[in-house]
Amino acid sequence: MYKTISTEFLKLRRSKLLIYALIAGILPSIVKFLQFLSGNTDKVDSWQWFLASRQEIMVFGVLITVILSSSFIFNMEYQYGTASYIYTSRVPKIQIFMAKLLTIFAVVVLIFAVTLVSELLFGVITIKAAIPKALLLKLIKVTVWYMLSYGLLSTTVVLISVLTKRFVLTSVILFGYLMLVFPFHLKNNIYISPFMTPAAVAARIFGSDNYILVSYFRDVTVNTTAAAMFIIALAAVSLGLGLIAYQKSDAIL
Repeated sequence: MYKTISTEFLKLRRSKLLIYALIAGILPSIVKFLQFLSGNTDKVDSWQWFLASRQEIMVFGVLITVILSSSFIFNMEYQYGTASYIYTSRVPKIQIFMAKLLTIFAVVVLIFAVTLVSELLFGVITIKAAIPKALLLKLIKVTVWYMLSYGLLSTTVVLISVLTKRFVLTSVILFGYLMLVFPFHLKNNIYISPFMTPAAVAARIFGSDNYILVSYFRDVTVNTTAAAMFIIALAAVSLGLGLIAYQKSDAIL
């Protein structure tokens, strides 16, 4: 298993995916820093503003990165024309599947770990004051929540990737779905667009009405336990179906 995981990380390192993940983690903090310097804030409750308001770039940037990276990791063999090598090797498909899944989770953890560090770093540079302890605890809680929730939600991308075997098609299907259901998500249904559900919970943890798209979650009832159970159930179904489909996969498109 160790060799299989190492192989997946080696293939990942040779791509530009890790660079994109680092950019997705750092860019939101830089934008907030520039907004603060430009005076695009009233600078009241500065740390609260920096961490818990107008997080559109962070949410959508991470969302895009998670979808693209998950799709790429499961479709890279078809992308590079090397699928026949892994499917004719002696390594069980379930082992390859789990190694790819762990690689995706590692990328998700990397994104949010970099986001956490960059937010604290640029926050101190911007505000020139230490972060309040209560807000730091909320930030850590939100970061862990994002790691777990998006790690689980990546299994839905995996399922589509295994079925289509095409990186571009998988991305088009998922982004198309997100665009189609977004108006309904705006009408206070946080479950119709699962990849947006974690942001609603994060807004509640921060106690923010301005977390994304100004007052987006103001009147939304968010049950954190229900949201977590929804994501776990969706991940379990996606994981089961994805594993069954992957076991039947071959090198022919």
